[in-house]
Amino acid sequence: YSLDEWNTMSEDAHRLCFNEERPYEMNTITFALLVADENNDPVAYSTVIEMDKNSAYMQHGGSFPKFRASIKVARAYHLMIAFIKENYRRISTRIKNTNSSMLKLATSADLIVNGIDLLEGELFLNLSWIKT
Repeated sequence: YSLDEWNTMSEDAHRLCFNEERPYEMNTITFALLVADENNDPVAYSTVIEMDKNSAYMQHGGSFPKFRASIKVARAYHLMIAFIKENYRRISTRIKNTNSSMLKLATSADLIVNGIDLLEGELFLNLSWIKT
């Protein structure tokens, strides 16, 4: 989805996935990826910022409550990563250090830890993938 397309649904997606309000005006994305299951029910999403023609940053994302902690979320994440790998030479993302399930998911998609950030007192790990 383009930014304009995503803005029409982003507030609902964020509320469903995180149970918090996030106004669409906060969106600064190049595009959003949304994976649905065979019944067209949304499984997971991710927003992406194109840094340059070779580099994409996975900024934000979440899984929808119906599928949380299911194999469908892992498959959806891998599909989103595969799409980015097909279109960019480099992927980067940031995950909170205590989010072990998300860290396992990212490393299962060949992303590796390459740095850390301290943001507002919380520690985040930087992960990346580079096409060789």
